[in-house]
Amino acid sequence: MTVDECQNMIQRSFRTPMVRFLREHLEKSGCGIGSNFIKAVHCKGATAGGYVKGQGIVVCSNRLQIQDEVTQVVIHELIHAYDECRAANLDWSDCAHLACSEVIYILNSNQTPFDLFYFFTFWFTVLIQIKLLPFFLFSLINLCIIT
Repeated sequence: MTVDECQNMIQRSFRTPMVRFLREHLEKSGCGIGSNFIKAVHCKGATAGGYVKGQGIVVCSNRLQIQDEVTQVVIHELIHAYDECRAANLDWSDCAHLACSEVIYILNSNQTPFDLFYFFTFWFTVLIQIKLLPFFLFSLINLCIIT
């Protein structure tokens, strides 16, 4: 899709309950987002979108095809923005912090059982390979549940 088509879909996503909820809570947390916070762009990589601290959210118009995909990317990245807003010591280079944010997204989305299986299989495989599974589970309990 074109960048303009994607930008229109981003605007339509603002009417969905989850996007409205996240935007309201970002505002209540002191991290309001302006009209230029979420942008449609043409991306070179294989990603569908991303959140960049201090810059906002990009949605990759050339990687998405339908409204639901755009809305899911907006929700996913708004959750990262909200996590950034509320967590004082969030470190995106820390696998446990990133995984916790991804778990928050999965638990708050309408993912199918297959999506959940893929997500947890992927992350646990990565964590086992780098020998961080016990640390991750401990960190996840402390970061996600206690805070």
